[in-house]
Amino acid sequence: MIGTTLRRLRKQKGFTLRKFAKLSGLSHSFISDIENGRCNPSIESLQKIANALDVKPHIFLTESVVGNDLDKKPTSKLHDLYIRRLD
Repeated sequence: MIGTTLRRLRKQKGFTLRKFAKLSGLSHSFISDIENGRCNPSIESLQKIANALDVKPHIFLTESVVGNDLDKKPTSKLHDLYIRRLD
């Protein structure tokens, strides 16, 4: 989730919600909504968040996919196909 990654990075940098909101130019309630999964940021908001944290915006997207079932299913399917081919 984008929100989980945002919260982790924000806390690692030592920012309170209000301090981070001022730094990013976004409202603290909006940041809270993102962190709690109540909404997703636009590309523009994600860029502001990334800039405030001094990270690349793609980190929120790649870390959101890692560990997700979506990245496991293709591997499992490939494995099954490989096993069938050996039989």
